[in-house]
Amino acid sequence: MVSDIIDYPSDNFFKLIIDLLVSMGYGGGRKQTQSNLKIMDNKTIFVEGIINEDILGLRKIYLKAIQSKDNISQDEIQDFMKKLNTCNAENGILITTSDFEINEFTKNNNIRLINGSELINLISEYGT
Repeated sequence: MVSDIIDYPSDNFFKLIIDLLVSMGYGGGRKQTQSNLKIMDNKTIFVEGIINEDILGLRKIYLKAIQSKDNISQDEIQDFMKKLNTCNAENGILITTSDFEINEFTKNNNIRLINGSELINLISEYGT
């Protein structure tokens, strides 16, 4: 359940995200994925960094996973998109344990938004 993940300690949330990415074939392996991501914690815990789209690292993805009960605002999505454009990654994945406030602008870009219910479905499907 999403409510369980929201209450995870930051290290467990970090491990969950890494396990999921590696199970899905992203990141270039566990060791590399772990070294490319970091836990950030101010008032909201999140995992952030650049990961490989494939094992060879031919394409880069900017990833941010936010552990929060609050929905991700349009401004936060736009900040994510700005960071994606400045960090030399082709695509972006924004994961949250909550949900998004979305408009048409975000649906037409090279980002993938994953909300709490989809996160649970991915965890179930990939056995994390």
